[in-house]
Amino acid sequence: MAVEFQDTVIALRRVARRAARRNLPELPSSESELLTLVEELKGIGVNEAARLMQVSPNTVSTLIRSLTKRGLLQRLSDPSDRRAALLHVTGAGAARIRRIRRQRAEAITKAMAALEAPDRAALATAVPAMRKLLSELEKRNAPKGNGAASAKGAKKI
Repeated sequence: MAVEFQDTVIALRRVARRAARRNLPELPSSESELLTLVEELKGIGVNEAARLMQVSPNTVSTLIRSLTKRGLLQRLSDPSDRRAALLHVTGAGAARIRRIRRQRAEAITKAMAALEAPDRAALATAVPAMRKLLSELEKRNAPKGNGAASAKGAKKI
């Protein structure tokens, strides 16, 4: 059951992401993940973002350069440590996240409307259990030192 569940969730996410981005210029999923993380944790530093994403700081720096070039992310000096940078989503970045979420919600809403009532009810009933599963997986796989990436992860774009 675990493999079938995982495969279904991954496929659902992929198809929903594709539907949401149909009318938007492509944004790689790693960039979307960083953009969403920065939106949730305004002013996060590069090293903390890398730790929460479980990638190297160099990888995050590459993502930051790309998002900055696109005008979606802003890198500001940390007033307490000029060597460090604090990340902030720009107005264009926030608008991009909102458009993606809105388009994804519209696509999923239309697809769910095509389902029979019992199937829609089963999906509604499954959401709390899926959130508990997410929380359990995050606890077991949290980066060392902090389990801060909580069930907020359910909002990722």
